[in-house]
Amino acid sequence: MTGSQLVDSAKHWSLDYLKDNIGNGNFNVYKSRSHHFKYYSDKKLQKTKEFTPPTQLTEMTFQEFVQLIRSKAENSEER
Repeated sequence: MTGSQLVDSAKHWSLDYLKDNIGNGNFNVYKSRSHHFKYYSDKKLQKTKEFTPPTQLTEMTFQEFVQLIRSKAENSEER
């Protein structure tokens, strides 16, 4: 994590460090076909029937998340 104002203890965080230390719980992850996150309010848009959410909510472990973003990074490097 570069370019941030993290406290000194967090400056050594990397994907590998977090993967090894964050635990095995499930986390909410929003996936997007465009690979961009777009915030919207589920509650406010329940009345709008023609709205299609730009993201899909899924649950995964942090280890699965790391695998997913690394595979996406590898695929983009191959192009």
